[in-house]
Amino acid sequence: MNNQRRSSWLLIGLALLSGLCLVGFFLALHDVWIELGRPEYWAGQGPAASEWRFLSIAFWPILLFHVTFLVSALIPLLPIGRRAESQLAG
Repeated sequence: MNNQRRSSWLLIGLALLSGLCLVGFFLALHDVWIELGRPEYWAGQGPAASEWRFLSIAFWPILLFHVTFLVSALIPLLPIGRRAESQLAG
C-alpha cells in the first residue's frame, strides 16, 4: 500500500509539472507567434530564441509524465499486474 501511495504522489507531482510546462508552452508559442514577422526571428536571434530553448527543455517533463501515466494505467490491465495484486491480497 505504501508503494501505491508513493506512486500516486509521484504521478500527481509529475502532473503538476506537466501542467505548468503546458502553460509555459502556450506562453512561449504565443511570443513566437508574435515574433514571426520580424527579420531577427528568421535569423535565429531576438526574444523568440529563448522561447525555443524553453520549449526544448519543457518537452521532456511533459513526455515523462505522459509515459508514466500510460504505464501506470496499463499495469493493472496486464496479466502480470493482476497476478501481483492477487498475491498481495492474500
